Amino acid sequence: MRLPTQALSRRSCLTTRRRLLPRHIAYSLAIVACVFFLFHSFTSPSPPHKARITKVTERISPISDVYEASLRSHDEHNRIHDYDLVVFGDQAEGEYYSRAKYLLRLITNELALPAGKRREWLMWVDRDVILLNEQIPLDIFLPPPDFPHIHFLGTHDKIHGFNAGVFFIRVHEWSINLLKDVIAHSEADTPEAVHGSVKVGRFELTEELRDQRAFHTILRGDPYRDNVLYQPRNWYNTLPDSTDHHGKEGYLLTHFNELEGPREVGMTITILSHARSPESYSAPVSHTLYPRRIREFWERVREAKQLLPHAQARINEEAVWEGFRRLSYASTYETDVEKVLTAAIHMLSRALGRMDNVDLGHPEDA
Repeated sequence: MRLPTQALSRRSCLTTRRRLLPRHIAYSLAIVACVFFLFHSFTSPSPPHKARITKVTERISPISDVYEASLRSHDEHNRIHDYDLVVFGDQAEGEYYSRAKYLLRLITNELALPAGKRREWLMWVDRDVILLNEQIPLDIFLPPPDFPHIHFLGTHDKIHGFNAGVFFIRVHEWSINLLKDVIAHSEADTPEAVHGSVKVGRFELTEELRDQRAFHTILRGDPYRDNVLYQPRNWYNTLPDSTDHHGKEGYLLTHFNELEGPREVGMTITILSHARSPESYSAPVSHTLYPRRIREFWERVREAKQLLPHAQARINEEAVWEGFRRLSYASTYETDVEKVLTAAIHMLSRALGRMDNVDLGHPEDA
């Protein structure tokens, strides 16, 4: 049966409305999605910045298979975290050795580049450093955003003071001035200049130690010391185990500079052990003590730096002056020794009547 024309028209309109309804819903959903995307883009936190870090080392002739293997131990770590490795050399053994000259050349070249294309930090590693745990990123050791004035991170040892085997230096004009002063001091600090052979600890003042001695002196003086922080040596300049030389599981690396006896023997033991079972040394950073220790380190340094200004108004009080003097020294030269810095914070806090519950720290970090 044929429907009347009016009925056909009404039916056609209903069909059109049914067809249009999904399209309206689609437009509405698209608008909602766009608004959500824009809101999310402007309100979501940006991913943390990953610093551009390059490792720097040297190669001395004649080239040893053991030292070449120690350089290769960095390969997987560099691949995973996208680090470059710059190797200076090949100089002959006994020739003038200068970490500062290598770094000065590299930083000068970097500062000539646009800021967005520069490396941000350099990590010096001596040739007797063996990388053990490829899962540890280097940027976890760098200063957080509220420490933009820190341009140098290093460690101490019990023999020489500052240990130049592993350290971080920022690509910055400050570093250019520092390195120039280190070079000048090192070139003046020869055995002849101090009337004969010089011993540093139980070692003769070799070319390598002369360079380290210059760093130690210049870093502790004006105008550089306020831009330097010292961190616990077992974070990234770890000594090998004194009995089996196998290194310490979970740690980033091991450094053989203080090994008694033939150094290459201990290095060979560690290299072979790591090659046989690399998984025994490897651990995700979240499974190590690094996150907690690093967080606590920066919290202590912050507390020390924030406490010192409170003493200025009462500096004439003897107890406050003694606490201020002690914490000023500890927060400049002893930030790597947790118990020492915490005790200095405790001392000044008590003098100011600002005592809080102070944790004396972890003995293993001392």
